[in-house]
Amino acid sequence: MRPHRPRRLLLVALALVVVAGLLVSRASFDALGDVLYAAMACLVVLLVAPRTRGWIAGAVAGAWCLGIELAQLSAVPQDVVDAAPVLRYVLGKTFAPTDLLAYVAGVGAVVGLDLACGRWTGRRAIAPATPRALRRAERVP
Repeated sequence: MRPHRPRRLLLVALALVVVAGLLVSRASFDALGDVLYAAMACLVVLLVAPRTRGWIAGAVAGAWCLGIELAQLSAVPQDVVDAAPVLRYVLGKTFAPTDLLAYVAGVGAVVGLDLACGRWTGRRAIAPATPRALRRAERVP
């Protein structure tokens, strides 16, 4: 069963997270910036595929963040950021193992909030039409 999320709500949440992330980057709160980066990645996955289960979106976003962080072990992200400084917001510069914990926190926050919002709003999961469900629906007068 797949949940349904309004894209407008996801866009508003994404905009808030991006603005907060930009403000935090100016204040040099590195760990909070990493949490917001992971939250943003998870929201982007949910925006692109709004009927995706929250934990799957979290896994995809977590894999993205892990890949970016592990890429920082090489010199490639640093070279790219030197050529185009604005990409530092996407690629980062240096590897830090503590960033991985921040990514878990950011993804976990979005997935947890998604689960809680689904329960609070009564958002129902949309089940695929299986032959058994169709037969059952035909029997109901």
